[in-house]
Amino acid sequence: MIAILLDQGLPRSTVTLLNNEGWDILHTGDIGLSRSSDTEILEYARIGAANWNQCSSGRVLCGAGTSYLQGKQFSVIREFNLET
Repeated sequence: MIAILLDQGLPRSTVTLLNNEGWDILHTGDIGLSRSSDTEILEYARIGAANWNQCSSGRVLCGAGTSYLQGKQFSVIREFNLET
């Protein structure tokens, strides 16, 4: 299963909804990262929380925007436009 980390721009209620459906999902605000820098949040998602005592593998970071990615170097970045 893919582990997901939702950034601050997305509602915490999404975590409850998707957890109830069996998803492995966390919100930055629920794990003490609400005031963390973008770099810290990306590092948490990249390494998983093995060093943060939460989980043992990486997470896909989902956010509402990508402006924080500008000028940064990442091995794999994908941007999806999802319209409802």
